[in-house]
Amino acid sequence: MIAKKKPLYRCFCVLFMILLPSLAFAESDPADDLFEFPLNPESEASFDRICTSMSADYITGDFEQIKKSVKSGRALVSKGNIIIDKKKGIVIRTSYPVSSVIFTGSDFVIQTNSSGKKKKFDAAGNGAFLSASAMFQAIFTGNAAALKENYDIFYKTNGDSWLVGIKAKGTTAVSFFSSVLLKGSRSIDTLVFYALNGDTITYSISNIDFPEFLNESELVYFEQ
Repeated sequence: MIAKKKPLYRCFCVLFMILLPSLAFAESDPADDLFEFPLNPESEASFDRICTSMSADYITGDFEQIKKSVKSGRALVSKGNIIIDKKKGIVIRTSYPVSSVIFTGSDFVIQTNSSGKKKKFDAAGNGAFLSASAMFQAIFTGNAAALKENYDIFYKTNGDSWLVGIKAKGTTAVSFFSSVLLKGSRSIDTLVFYALNGDTITYSISNIDFPEFLNESELVYFEQ
């Protein structure tokens, strides 16, 4: 049975909130004019190299996330780690402030609370969710072809660092975000999601690793 859109939307918002401090860009921040630099033949080669560096079967890392609300002016902090299996999906384990796990597959989400209770949401047929989920998968597995096919890509460099901007070409994913900023050097170290209402969700990522295999304690989170 397909879950209603409201709980699915709420679950995906939780995924945004806990996934991977918020950036208050000053006027001179190099990201200010990022979306004035669409991908071109020269920058596309650099973008492809970045994606290739992230193209691994397995990825693990730690995150600190801050969700900033324009309406309330408050910032909510969470911390944890991320486990990615290119074939199975993305697992987000939150350790602070409350323990929880979210496993996002190609067309479903399994949410486990601090007491171990699981809820599964079937996203089949939900275009907005599937589009946003595919975007996550493409970013974290370095799928350059999928990103270029489904999103408008923007790219610029700042010294040894690079900046990538992503905007959905269609309207389905826009219900979750208006644009995404990626920042890094060797790999992604910052992601910023911009909501239509002005809210931002920023993830600072550290200790990224590309193991040959996942261990048993990591694989257990991919069980449905």
